[in-house]
Parts: sequence; structure tokens; C-alpha cells
Amino acid sequence: MLIKYAIALNSPLGMTLCLLLVAICLSTFGHSQINQSTHPNKYSQWSKSLVLLAFVWLWIWSMPMSAYYLVSYLESAYPPPAISAVPHAQAIVVLGGNLSPAQAGFPYENLYSSADRMWHAARLYKAGKAPIILLSGGADLTVVNESEAKAMARFITDLGVTESALLLEERSRTTSENAAFSAAILKTHQIDHILLVTSATHVLRATRLFRAQGLEVEPIAIDHEATSPPHGALAYLPDAGALASSASAFKELAGRFAGVLGINR
Repeated sequence: MLIKYAIALNSPLGMTLCLLLVAICLSTFGHSQINQSTHPNKYSQWSKSLVLLAFVWLWIWSMPMSAYYLVSYLESAYPPPAISAVPHAQAIVVLGGNLSPAQAGFPYENLYSSADRMWHAARLYKAGKAPIILLSGGADLTVVNESEAKAMARFITDLGVTESALLLEERSRTTSENAAFSAAILKTHQIDHILLVTSATHVLRATRLFRAQGLEVEPIAIDHEATSPPHGALAYLPDAGALASSASAFKELAGRFAGVLGINR
């Protein structure tokens, strides 16, 4: 849980708020100092510098151009493969993570970009690339009615995948748990060669974690965001969508860094 708080604070918006909070504290402390009216107080000067830094930091990561290059860096190693170029495997594994299962008053799931993963998994299945699809994703059942895996299963069967072809992993809440819990299920079915379907920004870290479980993994990147660079003056003006993309990229970078440190994420 602490790592999730740390990642939230390390996001562009979270870091901006932290800088502003420190600036307020410094300013408050500076105003309490004696003779500040005749001698500029260093705490007040630091406070102003932090406010400026917060403004610049938020502006940079709210620009479509900055978001594009950051996301492009994460996605560049895994371009979308053609269906015909994808090798055959024993199973297709689809990761959740950007899906809101049904909850009280809202009987249908919100798919967001995870729909791309399921669309592509269904394409691979219908192309005969693997006979089994494992859907991996748990949820906080005190908040929602079902796991991400069950929500994905409902959608992917609507796409024409037979229910008998599905395996569900419903306990995981992090990518490392996706890998560990999915591997346990796959091994009970004597499956060790998989096509791993997840978003392009996420596929490198997910592939490493699944391979660490002793699986032969063919990474299948989908849901690419950085398809073409933005143009014109609007590319350098703040945009809420760009800020969201930057925040998602920061989260993925934090996850990779946590993996280097040996912290499960």
C-alpha cells in the first residue's frame, strides 16, 4: 500500500502539490522570522522558488509534446505485431488493470483502454494462435461486485470467445501478483508457453515478471498511445489528457524502478 502512495505522490500532479505544500510551510515559517521586513528572509525566497518550480513542472508534463515523447519512450521497444506474425502458443494471458468492474447502481463494467486488450485477445484466439485465454485481475470486493477477470470474461464472450476456453485468475492486485498467480494456474494445466497481452507501456515490465515465473513469454503489445507527435502551438499548451498520459507513464516508470529495487509492484 505504501508503494501506491509513493507512486501517487511521484506523479506530475502529486509532485506539484508536494512542492506547493513545502512552499507554504517555508513561507509560513519565514513570516515568523524577526526583521523580515527589512532583511529578505531566505525561507520566503525558497518558497517563491518552489512555487515557480511547481508551476513549470506541472506545465511541462501537461504539454502534449512532453507526454508524447515520454510515452513513446516506454512504447518504442514493442510496436504492434501483425496477427500473422504472432507465433502459436498454449495460452493467451490478458492482464487487467484499466477496468472498473460492475458496482452498486452501475451493473455494467467500464472498460476504458482495457477493451483493446480483450479485442486483440479475441482476434488471436479466433486466428487459432492459442486454444485457451487466461484473464488475470482481482479487485477490492468491498467496493465492486466482481473481479476484473470476471468483468473481462463477460466482455470477451460477447466477442465470440467460448466460455469453455477461459481460465480466470481473480486474486491479483499488482503486476507481480498477476504473474505469480497466473503462473500457478497455468502450471496446473501444463502450460508454459504464452502470448502475454497488455498495454504497450506495460508490456516490458509484465514480460520480465512472467518470465521470472519460468514461463516462455511472447509479448503482445496493444493500446499504443504515442502514434503520432502533436503539432502546432497546442502541443505546448496544458492539456488534461496529456497530463493523464504523463501520470500513467510516471506510474509505469516507478513500477520499473521498484522492480530494480526488488519491490513487488
